[in-house]
Amino acid sequence: MAWCRFGAVVLVAVCALTLHCTSALPAFALVLGDWVQQEAEVPVHNTGTSSWVRLSRADPDKLVRLTVALRVDADRRDELERVLLEVSDPDHLRYGKHLSQDQVTELLAV
Repeated sequence: MAWCRFGAVVLVAVCALTLHCTSALPAFALVLGDWVQQEAEVPVHNTGTSSWVRLSRADPDKLVRLTVALRVDADRRDELERVLLEVSDPDHLRYGKHLSQDQVTELLAV
């Protein structure tokens, strides 16, 4: 379950950073505390230079598929894969000892 929560939080964080048009984070992101942070090197959205155009709200009856990609250092990704395999292997000592959301955050340095 920690993996699902982690993914949802990351998705919300990325949406908050990507789709918001001012330097302040939106109110819904504030409840996530330190999980959502504006990165200094990420430029604020500029409507004058953006190719994105606001049309209308998405139809609430239609499914919107959104893919989010995060950059994770190769060594951290390798470590996550190693841990995932260990906790999934019934013969390993760490079997069933899944990582918490905080442990995944620390492991990936996100």
